[in-house]
This record gives sequence, structure tokens and C-alpha cells, in this order.
Amino acid sequence: MTFDFLKLDKELIAIYTPAYGANEILKKIKTSDGHNIKNIFWVEKNALRELEDYDEDSICFAIGEYVGGYVEINQEIIVTRHKFFFSEDIKFNQKIFVANKNVSILRKIDEIVDGVIYIGGEKQEEFHYIPYGEFKALIELFPNSSEMTKYVHK
Repeated sequence: MTFDFLKLDKELIAIYTPAYGANEILKKIKTSDGHNIKNIFWVEKNALRELEDYDEDSICFAIGEYVGGYVEINQEIIVTRHKFFFSEDIKFNQKIFVANKNVSILRKIDEIVDGVIYIGGEKQEEFHYIPYGEFKALIELFPNSSEMTKYVHK
């Protein structure tokens, strides 16, 4: 299972390549109100994108829009109460969204912070602001699978 991210026009696109093919997941997305991907993204049919460079084993969907130096992440897709904005300079990767065992990092932050959240870029005085360096350090604090296993065994 891998996630890649790319900018296409004014959208941030997630490319999800599941370990066992995409057909069943795509079918669920297209024939229902949406589908949960790895407990991180809720994907509905209108978010799907077809990209020539990716085959039928990948699911491509829009998760955000580039606006005024930031990427506004779609709240409905990440299933949060508050909006998240990332500096457009940030190189998106799986670690920004997914911690060990499919834990949504943004949902965990959303549970703690009450309000719109900006990550990276210029400091936003009227909103909650997290410098990107501090955000990366926060991501590293999430326990990895070895730490989780040790915790369970104790």
C-alpha cells in the first residue's frame, strides 16, 4: 500500500495504490456514497480523477485545492471538524496524513485544536499556526509498529 501526491492544475491529488488491486475499492466508491480508504480518507465518486500516467491498480482522487499560497485540504475527505491549510511549498507524502496502524494524524490534531489550522508558510495570527518543522517533529512522536507491539506486550 502506497500513497503518492501531486499537484495537477489547482488540485492536490492523492494516488493510492493498494496492495491487492484497486478494482473492488473503486467499485465501492462509484456505487455508494463513498468509501473509507485506510481510515484516513473518505472518498466519494466526485473526488475521483483519471490520470494517464497511473494504471487501473491506482486510485486517484482530489484531496485539496491550491489557494493563495496554501493547499486547503477538503474537510469531507479527511473527516475533520476544522479546516487544514498547508503551505504550498510543502512536499506532500504519506507521513503527513498517516501514522502507524492507519491513524489519521490530522484527525488527532483536530481533536485537540479548536479552529482553523495552518501548517507551514507565513505565520497566521488569527488562526492556529504550526511551523512545518514543528509539524514534522510532531509526526515523529507518533509511535511506530515496534513501539506499539512492545506496549501491547507490557
